[in-house]
Amino acid sequence: MARIAVPFGRSFRVGRSKAAGMTSLVNLYGEPVEGEGRTDFVCYGTPSRALFSSIGGGNVRGQITASDVHYAVVGTSLYKVNADGTNINLGTIEGSLPVDMSHNGSQVDIVGEIKSYYFDVPTATLYEHSGAGYEQAVSCTSLASYTIIACKDTGRFRWRLVNDFAWAALNFATAEAESDNLVAVRAVSNDVALLGARSVEWWGPTGEAGANAFAKTATAAANIGCVARDTALVVDSGLTWVGRDGLAGGVSVYRADGYAPRKISPPEVDNYLEQVADLSTLRAFAYQQRGHLFYVLTLPNEWTLAWDISTNLWSYRKSGSWAMGSDPLGGWDAFSFAINGQKQCVGGSDGNIYQLLADTWTDGGQGMVREATSVQLHTGGRLTFMSRLELDIEPGIGLVTGQGSNPVVMASWSDDGGKTWSNPREASMGTMGQHRMRAVWHGCGAYRQRIIKFRVSDPVKTVLLGAWADVQAGAH
Repeated sequence: MARIAVPFGRSFRVGRSKAAGMTSLVNLYGEPVEGEGRTDFVCYGTPSRALFSSIGGGNVRGQITASDVHYAVVGTSLYKVNADGTNINLGTIEGSLPVDMSHNGSQVDIVGEIKSYYFDVPTATLYEHSGAGYEQAVSCTSLASYTIIACKDTGRFRWRLVNDFAWAALNFATAEAESDNLVAVRAVSNDVALLGARSVEWWGPTGEAGANAFAKTATAAANIGCVARDTALVVDSGLTWVGRDGLAGGVSVYRADGYAPRKISPPEVDNYLEQVADLSTLRAFAYQQRGHLFYVLTLPNEWTLAWDISTNLWSYRKSGSWAMGSDPLGGWDAFSFAINGQKQCVGGSDGNIYQLLADTWTDGGQGMVREATSVQLHTGGRLTFMSRLELDIEPGIGLVTGQGSNPVVMASWSDDGGKTWSNPREASMGTMGQHRMRAVWHGCGAYRQRIIKFRVSDPVKTVLLGAWADVQAGAH
């Protein structure tokens, strides 16, 4: 009888064929551990959402923190969200699609699909952008006391100084690398990234005023376009976005280290992206907790994938529950992000604002399912018998009363490449204080190849340290 490790969490391998493997994490993230004998890799539960501000009346279309004040566009209104969760309606923002927002120090700019606006913080007044020099925008950012917009259906971008509410007719320039329309503009360090449909190029402030305020940098443009404005974020000082290779045509997630884009998504993530009918609907936000910075990418109502910049690992995020033998599709009900004091806030599809909490085990008042899928176990095609399966967890974390007072972890396995799954079997995680409990399953049958899923759905702390199996391989 041999004892083998059952690895999980160290890669994202949900490929075009489940027969080739489907290792992944759902609502968990991995962290290497050095110098410990028990494990060298541990999986922790991701943060849950707790209701912070009840607004409702439509989707949360965008959020921003400006001068330590939290603003959110929900439905057709702009709100100021106070530290206690109360909110104030500041005016009307037409449209229903996500908005782009930026802050130049005095004004919050808001670009919607119908009109664009600015909220003047000193006078607490919302205005619509207008004037002879203004063109309807598709994106906005701010740099060096300028508000910068990308003009709709063109390669032009325009700028105006803070507190100069008129748009001078000559204060514009055109992206030079390709004759493609701009999708997004983003301030990155001391430069402006112009993200077009087929390319990205960099401009910077010249120190001059008026029409010569910006000039193209000496950095060569890259043939990587942007397919969705709302995926373009500056994450840990690096521009990150979903782009299409302007020469080869593939869709991937890219990150600019300095000025050169590099592909950060594995083929398994690209496979998801290449199946999206309308790439412009993709959305992303970034947040940091417990030393991990995440880029969270969502196709609304379809799926959510998160990239952990510290480990370079991808994982699923998912609200609600799903059958244990099914893929975790449907996505995480979290859109846009802003800071309110020390609170990390995301928007929900119900129009409310939620706080991300690392030590809360329910998501929006409901249980949060956490699942780890192992690599495919294989012994050269020989029939193998598994007499015992053990999951090393942090035990004794049961609640005092109610669901979670006697928490369980479930195991299910597939011996046909993920096509069918066994009925889930439960093992105890230990009631409060049972710190020597082990999650064990006996008599786990025979296989020639096996994929194992572990799932915790009780509202308790979840820490997975590893899994092992006692197996004996036959001759054939």
